[in-house]
Amino acid sequence: MRLAAIIALCLPLLAMAQPVVPGFERFPRDTPAQQVTAGEVLITELNCVACHAAGEDQGRRFQRRPAPVLFTHHNPANGGWIRHWLLDPQKLKPGTLMPDLLHGMDAEKKSESVEALRHYLMTLSPGTAREAAMIGSSVEGKKLYHSLGCAQCHAPDARDNGRDIPLGELRAKYTHANLIKFLRDPLHSRPAGRMPRTPMSEEEAAHLSVYLRHRLKPLDLHGLSRGPAVLKLQQEGAKLYQTLRCANCHQSPKLDVQPAFSKPLTEVNPQHGCLAPKPVASVPHFHLNAAQRAAITAALQAKPAAPTLLSKTHRQLRLLNCTTCHDRKALGQPDAQRD
Repeated sequence: MRLAAIIALCLPLLAMAQPVVPGFERFPRDTPAQQVTAGEVLITELNCVACHAAGEDQGRRFQRRPAPVLFTHHNPANGGWIRHWLLDPQKLKPGTLMPDLLHGMDAEKKSESVEALRHYLMTLSPGTAREAAMIGSSVEGKKLYHSLGCAQCHAPDARDNGRDIPLGELRAKYTHANLIKFLRDPLHSRPAGRMPRTPMSEEEAAHLSVYLRHRLKPLDLHGLSRGPAVLKLQQEGAKLYQTLRCANCHQSPKLDVQPAFSKPLTEVNPQHGCLAPKPVASVPHFHLNAAQRAAITAALQAKPAAPTLLSKTHRQLRLLNCTTCHDRKALGQPDAQRD
C-alpha cells in the first residue's frame, strides 16, 4: 500500500518532465502513418530544423518554429527570472519546449554560466522602466480567463500541471504593465503564433494580468552584479550565447547572428544526440519521453508521399491547436468540460 501511494504521488511529477505539445498529445498515434504525422508535429514544434538542416523532402514536412524574441518592450528581460529559467527550464515552467542547454555541467559550473548568460542577456533588453498601468481586478480576471477562452489551452485553474500549455512564473517575468502589453499583442514577442491575438480592451487585459500574476507567490529573485565584474560577465555570456547556439532559435532586435548548424536531419542518429534517453553534455536536453522519441524517429525514417493540400491544412490545424476551440469533424473538437 505504501509503495502504491508513493507511485501515485510520483506519477504527476513524471508526467511533468516532457515538453507539452497539444498537436502531439491530443491526437491518436495507433497506426504507422499516425505515428509519422505525430513525429512531424514534434519536429516542427521543437524547432529541430533551427539546428539541423532539413533535406529537400523533409523541408516540405518540417517547419521552422520561431522562439520568443529576445527582447521587446512587451517582454523585457528580468535578471532574476532569467536565472531561474536557465538553471532549470522544466522546473520553472513544467512542459516548456525550451531545452536545458547546461544539463551537462556540475552545479558550480552551471551557476557560473547562468550568471554570465543572464548578465549578457540583460544587455539585449530594452529595460523595465516603471510605468503607469490600468488597475485590474483578480475576480474579473478569473471570469475573463474562462470567457475569453484562455482555459481552453491553459489549465482551467491557471496553474501549470505538465499537461496543458504552461503559463510559467508570470509574476516574476512580467511587470503588470508589460503583461498587459503582451496579452493584447502576443505576436509582437512570440512570432510563432501559437498564442493568438485575442481582441481585448486594456481594461480586460489589466484584469487578466492581475489574476495571472497574483495567483503566484513571489520568487526569490537574485539581483545582478555591479561594478567592474559586470563587463567580464557580459563578455563571458556573449561567448556562451554563441557556443550554445541560442541565436539559432531566438532572434533579437539588437543582434544579427548567423545560425551555426549541427549535422543535417538526414544524418541524425535517433539513438544519440537530442533523441538519446540521456543526452550527452554537448547537446540540448528536451526531456522527451519514450513516446515522443519514438514518433520523432518514425518521422525521420519515413519517406511518405508528397503532402497534399488537405494533409498540410490538417497539420497546420494541429500545430496551432485549433480544435481546442473549434470542432473540425474527425480531426478533433473542444473539451466539453472546458466549453
